[in-house]
This record gives sequence, structure tokens and C-alpha cells, in this order.
Amino acid sequence: MTPEEERELRELQDPDTWDWDTGELHPPVPNPRAVVAVEFASDEFQRVGIAAHQAGVRVTQFIHDLVLAHLSAQARDR
Repeated sequence: MTPEEERELRELQDPDTWDWDTGELHPPVPNPRAVVAVEFASDEFQRVGIAAHQAGVRVTQFIHDLVLAHLSAQARDR
């Protein structure tokens, strides 16, 4: 980070520099989401990719669906 970027970051993080008088209200985001990075070894990712292809979905959708199915199964088993 350059010295100028560091200075700007410090200023942005300093509440004394915030404009408290002209804040704007915005409606909430209707469907907030989180994006998660997941690391796989090359051979693991290849296996996931093949399974996703066989299921006819993108890798991201495959992982999403698999995790939610796992959580649903866990909830049923309790």
C-alpha cells in the first residue's frame, strides 16, 4: 500500500472525519448473501468438477446444494 493509500485508509476509518449530518438512509438489501472462498487440492477440485458436471450444474451450485443438503440431513437426524 502506498503512503497516500495508507493515509486515505486512516482517514476513512477515523469517525471524526465522517459526515454525520448528511447521512443517507437506504432500504435493506432484500436477499443478502455471503460469498465464501473454499480451497481444494487440484485432485479434489477435479473430483468436485466431475461430480458437478455429472449433476448438470456449475461447481459453485453443486457445492452450495451439497452443503445445504448435508445440513438438512443433520437436522433430521437430531
